[in-house]
Amino acid sequence: MVTRPSKEDEEFITQLSAKGYNIKFENTKSDYILKVGAKTSEVEIGATLASNKYSFVTSYGPRIIELKGDTTEALIKVKNQAGTIKTYKITIIKESSSLSSNANIKSIKIENYTFDFDNNISNYDLTIGNEDRLNFEVTLEDPKAKYEIIGNQNLTNGSQIVIRVTAEDGSINVFTLDVVKKETKDDTVCLNDDQNKAINFLMGFGCGVLLMTLIFIAYICNKKGKEKQKETKQEIYKSNNNEEEFLYEGYPEYNVNNNYEQNNYSNYYNQNNN
Repeated sequence: MVTRPSKEDEEFITQLSAKGYNIKFENTKSDYILKVGAKTSEVEIGATLASNKYSFVTSYGPRIIELKGDTTEALIKVKNQAGTIKTYKITIIKESSSLSSNANIKSIKIENYTFDFDNNISNYDLTIGNEDRLNFEVTLEDPKAKYEIIGNQNLTNGSQIVIRVTAEDGSINVFTLDVVKKETKDDTVCLNDDQNKAINFLMGFGCGVLLMTLIFIAYICNKKGKEKQKETKQEIYKSNNNEEEFLYEGYPEYNVNNNYEQNNYSNYYNQNNN
């Protein structure tokens, strides 16, 4: 005797589906619930027959279901060769249109710094360099939420940066970053005793060389001035033919008239210089 499977156990289809959604199909289960978005207007449903011994009842096979209300029932009907029909019901429910309250942050990145963010921690200490402001990259868990950054300018030690997240329904989440600025290093160069002595020696030596140079220049200038003065007086005495006065002034080597003999000139010179 051959035992035939009951209507409930017989496998009419192997899969039940809705495009864009996941339906977990079970052969012994005929009722299913499918939740869709509040603004969804239609859903395409489908099914896979177990074999060519089965067929879909007209107008109850795979198709597009128009959603006119918050709840819509879609039926898939399959019959076997004996004419037995099995019905699968999908109840499509539009989810509540209430707004999201998710005001969480997924990640925070700060240019040039490593920052470990945790939604369960709302306050952080942030050590930075000499920046006046920071470049943030904030990613929210809910793309419908919005955020703003407050206090990210003219940063000093003790400044506070606030990241304020507002969810779609107006819920607010606040995260604060207390700024700690690194102390800048003193660029003053400290020298040891030997270095100071070396620098003092070089400075002293340089000043000495400069002083000697100035003295030498003064000496040369003075000498040239005297020679110029001598030449000027020679010209004056020569033009006045006043050799006697000229000799008295200490210039016996010049003879205006060239009429003196050497011996007379020497005696005159010696007399005026004794």
